[in-house]
Amino acid sequence: MDNKTSYSEIEKEFTAFESKIIQSKELENSLNLIDIERYKDEIRTIVRKLLDINRIDEAEKMIERLKQKIKKDEAISRLRVSLLTDKIFDCSCNLYRLNYSQLIDEYTLFYKEYSKLSDEEKIIVRDIILKLYKNIESKKNEMKMQKGSQSS
Repeated sequence: MDNKTSYSEIEKEFTAFESKIIQSKELENSLNLIDIERYKDEIRTIVRKLLDINRIDEAEKMIERLKQKIKKDEAISRLRVSLLTDKIFDCSCNLYRLNYSQLIDEYTLFYKEYSKLSDEEKIIVRDIILKLYKNIESKKNEMKMQKGSQSS
């Protein structure tokens, strides 16, 4: 009987160990979907915990917290891009009401805000800010032409 008990206990321990390994692999796969560069410190900590079968549950909780942090960061990112594009749009709408120096000042402020964006955010805003710059340059050329025709 002792042999059977020992065997069943070993089988239970093995099954529990096997499920922890499977859980660890699943958590590792979910980590692979996260932007490693942006969250490298958190991911390093989680990976260290995943290497210890006894800390799998702790690693799982950390992954959930990291996912929540990523969702929050993405929401902030969308808001930041939205606010900047709204400001650029407003400036574009007022293009002919502002003088050239005011437009350059506005553009400089937009560009400073743009430089603070992440690479992903810059991709979204880049075309919009370039179009504004082209419109400002177009206005500058129109103003030069008007001055030239007035002095003739």
